[in-house]
Amino acid sequence: RGRDLGSFVEETQAKVAARELAAERERLAVTLSAMAEGVVTTDAEGKVRFINKAACVITGWSSDASTGRRIEDVCSLRHEKTGAVIATPIAAALSATRVVDLPPQTTLLRRSGGRVLVEGCCAPIRDAEGKGIGAVLVLRDVTERSRLEAELQRASKLESVGILAGGIAHDFNNIL
Repeated sequence: RGRDLGSFVEETQAKVAARELAAERERLAVTLSAMAEGVVTTDAEGKVRFINKAACVITGWSSDASTGRRIEDVCSLRHEKTGAVIATPIAAALSATRVVDLPPQTTLLRRSGGRVLVEGCCAPIRDAEGKGIGAVLVLRDVTERSRLEAELQRASKLESVGILAGGIAHDFNNIL
């Protein structure tokens, strides 16, 4: 009878642990799907294990099509000006055991062929013993922000030229 009670307690504890784990997974899934930033997780070999909705929009890849593929296929990164290939920082994050930022002026080639300017970082995922078991890449589409900043800078330059031209015209009128 004591053995039956012990089995019952263990089974109950296992059920409680399973429910808590399921609830935690659900919280994580809801959080990741609600984020505006793209989140892609990989295993230690760099194969995509998870991609949230925002990352699907940024990359042009669906969750089903990207899962199991190499991160380089899903997130093909290039330098904005030179077009040089930028390696995804998964290996760097795993070896450095720290967060690694994407270099400035990084563009991502979308599955459809278009390009988006992105900012982001990559962080290692470690198991309980500290061994690298994967990485998480967080991406943010900054194309529109960059366009607005360039437009603002251009407007500021035009304003400066206008002020300079007004000053020159005023000086020229004074001479006349």
